Amino acid sequence: MAQHDPRLLFGLGQLERAEWVEIRWPSGSVERFGPVRAGQTISVRERDDREMTVTEAISKGTLPDPIGAEERLWRKLTVGPGDRFPSLPVVELMRTDATEEVFQTEPGARYLLNFWASYCGPCRQEMPELERLKGSLAEAGIRLIGIGLDTDFDAARNFAELVGVTYPLYQTDPAHLEALFADAVILIPLSIVVDERGRADDAFAGWNAEKLERLKALIP
Repeated sequence: MAQHDPRLLFGLGQLERAEWVEIRWPSGSVERFGPVRAGQTISVRERDDREMTVTEAISKGTLPDPIGAEERLWRKLTVGPGDRFPSLPVVELMRTDATEEVFQTEPGARYLLNFWASYCGPCRQEMPELERLKGSLAEAGIRLIGIGLDTDFDAARNFAELVGVTYPLYQTDPAHLEALFADAVILIPLSIVVDERGRADDAFAGWNAEKLERLKALIP
């Protein structure tokens, strides 16, 4: 069972039913229900009063499709495809005399906004690749900007110098991220593509070969 796909599938072999199924809820309560017939699909929910509701939800032999990785990612954010990207208070990272300003996208410009942190292992792999793509992205009319989430500016600067990036880097206080993230789970590295209207167009988290190909696909 996974957080993003709450289905639980189990086999009964030659048995016609399971006498009972036990559930331990996040609240700590433990409940049983049953019997459950082979091939039966049911929906089980813990109500606010901590009493379990069990209903047969779907006909035998069918299951709903789980949501995909892209939809799961958008659900973690306060913005969705086509939503206006929020403004964020930032400080220019590599200037020691910089003061806080509000970052806003400019009409008519496309952006690739990359969120990172010095303590993020995948960021160490991703950011040099972004540096290599910087020129091609600029030729395609895409402004590459990194927004760091460290609270320690010295650690962030040292990290940026270590990985050797030269594209614009800003820093924002993690306290401001409620404008972007829908809950306390902060996903990094995270890249968001913002279109010419200032609206979120695409988003991808983590770092792997697939994400690199998606970044390259932004370049005609």
